[in-house]
Order: sequence, then structure tokens, then C-alpha cells
Amino acid sequence: MAKVFCPNCSAIANPLHPASAIGTAAGITAGGTVVVTGMMRGARAGSAFGIAGTTIGAVAGGILNLLWGVTSGGLLGAQAGKLIDENVISLYRCPKCHLQFRA
Repeated sequence: MAKVFCPNCSAIANPLHPASAIGTAAGITAGGTVVVTGMMRGARAGSAFGIAGTTIGAVAGGILNLLWGVTSGGLLGAQAGKLIDENVISLYRCPKCHLQFRA
């Protein structure tokens, strides 16, 4: 990324990332919705061991899918937000004079 200079004092400005935070939260929420799918798969796999196996499989599948979904969803959401921040929003803040501006 190219350096952006403040129009007020000519210091190197830092990019702000408002869409990255929103993208991360949306990705975590979307990733968390796969819990039900994991519970169903785990219950199916555990059904060979009876009722206890079904329960344990459902819990394990739900936890594993939650961890996987939240992690991957959060990372993908953060990357999408970063692309929006850099290419669409282009909001910067000067560390010297604290001016917020668009590049």
C-alpha cells in the first residue's frame, strides 16, 4: 500500500479500519451458525454407540464446528472488511494533528 500524507501537516497518515471490525463480527456470527450442522453430523456418527454416543457425538460435533466456523468466518470477514477499507472507504487519520480525511 502506498503512503498517504496528511493534507494539513504532511505527516504520514494511518489507515482506519471501520469495515474490518464489522466484517469480523459478521464473519464470526455467520461461522457460528454451522453449529447445528456439526451437531447433526456428530449425532449421526455417534449413533453407532447408542444414546450416549449420539449425545457425545452431537456435543463434540457442535464444539468442533463452532471453533472451525468462528475462526474461518472471522478471518474471512476481516479480510473482506480490509479490502473494503482500503479500496472503497479510504479513511485515514493523522497521528500528528489528528485530522481524519479521505484519500
